[in-house]
Amino acid sequence: MRQFTAVVNPTAGGSSGTASLLPVARLLREAGARLDTVYSRSLEHARDVAREAGEKGHVVLAVGGDGMAGTVGGALSGTDTVFGLVPAGRGNDFARALGLPTEAPGLAAVLLHGEPRAVDTIEVESARHSGVR
Repeated sequence: MRQFTAVVNPTAGGSSGTASLLPVARLLREAGARLDTVYSRSLEHARDVAREAGEKGHVVLAVGGDGMAGTVGGALSGTDTVFGLVPAGRGNDFARALGLPTEAPGLAAVLLHGEPRAVDTIEVESARHSGVR
């Protein structure tokens, strides 16, 4: 059975990312999966939690919107960690592009039994310049 760590943006979607996680968490636990939940204090904290959970072999769930998905996904890019989403933001464009179910039973089934698939990532570096001349 899969071991999950949910990295939650507590303010996703203008409210609580917890509200989106609760029905999915209940279904995961009822199926026998273990789920640890960590509420992010910052983007850096979310990255650290994701990396630590991945190093333990957990499936890492980003609970929030596209910002949390990008933060957690970016932290796990280049690793063998399985990354999942519990959409809880306003747009949820990434989850929609992946065709993830929006209802808890369907999403829980994907998280429990779905086969991981590779997703391409890119790294972009930017330089900041002060405009004093």
